[in-house]
Amino acid sequence: RHFFGGASRWVEALRDVSFEVYPGEIFGIAGESGCGKTTLGRVAGRLLSPDTGSVWYRRLNLDHLAVKDFRPIRREIQMVFQDPYSSLNPRMRIGEALLEPMREYQLHGTERRRRDMAAELLEKVGLAADHAQRLPHEFSGGQRQRICLARALALQPKLLICDEIVSALDVSVQANILNLLLDLQRDFGLTYLFISHDLSVIRQMCDRVLVMQQGRVEALGHPEVLFEKPENAYVRALVDAVPGR
Repeated sequence: RHFFGGASRWVEALRDVSFEVYPGEIFGIAGESGCGKTTLGRVAGRLLSPDTGSVWYRRLNLDHLAVKDFRPIRREIQMVFQDPYSSLNPRMRIGEALLEPMREYQLHGTERRRRDMAAELLEKVGLAADHAQRLPHEFSGGQRQRICLARALALQPKLLICDEIVSALDVSVQANILNLLLDLQRDFGLTYLFISHDLSVIRQMCDRVLVMQQGRVEALGHPEVLFEKPENAYVRALVDAVPGR
């Protein structure tokens, strides 16, 4: 984009991408940096609108819904981002960060019940109820990501879009967060759209995986099949690049 005037060059981030996510599954999106994973996640969560094509959720075309009709759907589709440090308001205490979405949607009836729910969510993600009084800078990266998960769960979502949520964390912390995701899926009946460049994480977590390159679909299937004996040249290159293979 020039300083004055419009864009001088357009980048086609996604092209001919189509897939379905089934209730209760962990659907992975994999590929190297810049392949369009994050853009696809944001389109699926309707944070971005596609120029062509459409996103369907529970037989509803989300691109044709009015704002008031999409509002209840927004509660069901939540997103957790890669950077836990910039995902939280540094001036807002953790308890208020959890209460804010519940107040916006008037969930749980009373303020007392909402506060009880915030405390339950903190404990559900492995933190203490009294952490609600602290500010984000008082927590480590792994703890902040747990808080971001609790905040997403505050709206009782059905689909959680996780965009590289362990890539900024230490390896030991990554394992704890991944195990937490599996526990939360079991307890809350969640469906995950799980975005990661790490094939070992994808293989560990996902029921099916879509592999992308330069905005296009390279392969789609079960990770143990795709990665064990990859027939696609690009998938084979990704697998060969995994450390320790």
